[in-house]
Amino acid sequence: MKKDFLDIKDLTKKDIIEILSRARQLKKLHPIDLDVLKNKNIYFLFFEPSTRTKMSFLQAATLLKGNCFDLELSKSSLTKGESLFETLVNLENLGADAFIIRIKEVGFLDLFSKKTKATIINAGEGKYRHPSQALLDLYTIWEEWGYDFERLKSLKVTIVGDIKNSRVARSLFQIFNKFEIKTYVYGPSTYLLENFEVYNVKPLNSLKEVISISDIVILLRIQLERQNAKKYFPSLNTYYKLYGFNLEKIKNINPNLKIMHPGPFNDKVEIESSLAYSKNSLIFKQVKNGVFVRAAILEKFLI
Repeated sequence: MKKDFLDIKDLTKKDIIEILSRARQLKKLHPIDLDVLKNKNIYFLFFEPSTRTKMSFLQAATLLKGNCFDLELSKSSLTKGESLFETLVNLENLGADAFIIRIKEVGFLDLFSKKTKATIINAGEGKYRHPSQALLDLYTIWEEWGYDFERLKSLKVTIVGDIKNSRVARSLFQIFNKFEIKTYVYGPSTYLLENFEVYNVKPLNSLKEVISISDIVILLRIQLERQNAKKYFPSLNTYYKLYGFNLEKIKNINPNLKIMHPGPFNDKVEIESSLAYSKNSLIFKQVKNGVFVRAAILEKFLI
């Protein structure tokens, strides 16, 4: 096992099974009273906004009795011209055992991981990688399907929405391939990747087809902060009509369809809120499971 948690591709299927199995144990133990990260200094550096990822990593580290430090970036020496590399080197010399980092720039985490003895945890990297989200999504599916890894091979999962700009989608493609889950995509042509064959996924042609054949649909947020959405489709209302999900659309075709979303979701854009809160939704199970999966990640890479 490498010292850093950077990418799903770095994990073997056995590694993933070990992490998810440990997450299941930790969930059973909750409220967790373990001190496995005692005397470990964990620094949080989030250069992009985050609620679920940051708070679940923070809660996970705290439950395992780690010493957590959240660097307030706007008041750090970065504002004085210090480079991120220099900042991290100084924090390591202050005693950092691990850095949990969310960053827009692709490649920095790999470069810095070769320069530091501290553990690097990727908490989201541009539109390229989000490995902990992929793990918690797979955990949620595994949990819903009776904790049986073999059953996952029979599943059909469709990822819908802004795939081109999604770090979640890319990490999901990798992890689903490792478990032989049949994976499809659907969305506006302007949001689809051109090289689907690289990821072993298949595009679908209509919303009806998506709902009919899928066991699970994973909806992706339209990332308004990264783009001018009008370049990709006429309006958010148009997107909702053509690609958005609500109870009415699924009830007569596939009433048992399960819906997931990495969050945050835009109400009446990707999904109507009544569906998000319905029995078809696994969205808030994803949020809850994030704490235990991320605790298992910290255990595996920091002990």
